[in-house]
This record gives sequence, structure tokens and C-alpha cells, in this order.
Amino acid sequence: MIAPAPISVSDHFLAAETERTLNDFSFAWEGLKETVHDHGDLLIRALPELGPNLAGWVVRIAIEPSRVEARLDDLWPEYGEQRFRWLIGPGTQPSDLTERLLARGLTVLTEWDGLALTDLEVEFPHNPDIVIEPLHEENVEEFAALFASRGPAVQESQLANARRYLNRPQPEVRISCSRLDSRIAGYTTLRLEPTGVAYLRQAFTAPEFRGRHVYLTGVAHRLAVAREAGCTAAVLQAVAQTSSPILRKYGFSKVSWLRALGHAPES
Repeated sequence: MIAPAPISVSDHFLAAETERTLNDFSFAWEGLKETVHDHGDLLIRALPELGPNLAGWVVRIAIEPSRVEARLDDLWPEYGEQRFRWLIGPGTQPSDLTERLLARGLTVLTEWDGLALTDLEVEFPHNPDIVIEPLHEENVEEFAALFASRGPAVQESQLANARRYLNRPQPEVRISCSRLDSRIAGYTTLRLEPTGVAYLRQAFTAPEFRGRHVYLTGVAHRLAVAREAGCTAAVLQAVAQTSSPILRKYGFSKVSWLRALGHAPES
């Protein structure tokens, strides 16, 4: 992965980065099978192997306001009635698209705070017993076992994704595992953006290890990697009700917002 160039940052730039990083993120970087369709006024990231509750994402939405309902009518059979999630943020056009999608039967599935940090030296609580190791061939099956509680099909899919990630000739993201009590307790994803920003993509902690600073140790590790790479800021999308309050307590600031709309998951 090429180290980013140092940049000067502003609140406006960081707010835009919290939205752009999610809009532009390719799931193929993490090893998922992804098909991209650029329609000009929006971009489709179809994910054919994620199961019945998520067919893909509709992102970079900029529909001409004067023709929005006609455009939605065209898109609806494939991307509205199916289980695609529509990503809405401050840059989405038209600005009332959330209300229009709600009127068509979608619901708000996730609300994120766009968070940013410019002091990458800030201290985060961490568990010294946790060892951070990269995802590699020797631990890939143990990594996939993190998802065993979701069923054999999910675990098998995660294993296939992880192996595709490991086979990419140039890794665009860094997937790291957190080892505690000789077991993989969770993982994190980091992308060093060409803009000089560290994108803290996602984190997962196995339920039996929660409450032992696995999540915050993963944040601290990624910030250390970002500092070493010369990044000048970090951004992420934090679930408004859970991770956002934790991260804001330790120095992250809310600079934007995002939400995902779609059909409620099937039980």
C-alpha cells in the first residue's frame, strides 16, 4: 500500500472525507465479489454473495431534482424492491431523498456520525495483553471462525472473501486480527487514503471478548500505523447510538452524518 501524502485539513474537508470514503470504498478490496455499475447520477455496488438481506449498495447519488420521481420509478424494480441499501449523506441529491425513499416503503437501517480526528497522538485505552497481527494464510481459518455463530454458510463465505483478499497482488486495505487469550478476538480494517487521511473502515469484536478493550485497542493500533505512514487525520463512520459516543469521549469530533435506507432484514 502506498503511503499517502501529508495534507492540511479543515472541518469542511474532513466532513467530505467521511462521506467520500464510504461512497468510494470497493468491497473487492476486502475480498468480496463485487460488480460495479456506474449510471452517472448514482453508482451501484452489487454484492451477489452476501445473502438474502443485502444485495448491494446504491451510492454517489446525485439525481436531477426535476426528474427524481421518474428516475426512482426506473430504478425501483431492480434497486428499490430488491434488498439494496441506499447511502444518504450531506452530498446526496436531491436533499429530500430520505423522505422520498421512506414514502416508497424503505426504512432507516443505520445512522452514522461522520467522525474525524486530527491529533493522531491522542492516547486511547488499550489492553496490553492483545497482540495485533495481520490477516495471513496461517490464521485465515481462525479469522473466519469469528463468524461461526452466524451459521456455516456465513463462515464459509468469510473464509472465501479472506482468501481472495490475501491473493490480491496489491492490498488496498489492511485487515488486522486482535489476539487475546491465544484466540482471535476480533479484527479491524484500515485504509490509508491517497488524500493523507487514515480511514478506519470497520471493526468487529467477538461477543465473548467484549468489555476487554478489544475495540479501543484496535483504534489505537490503527492510529499508530497512520502516524507512521504520515497521515494527518483519521475519519470513520461510527454508529450513532454505540461507537460514536465512545470515540467522541476520546477526541474524535462529529463533522458529518450518514444513513443507510433499505428494507428491514428478513427474520
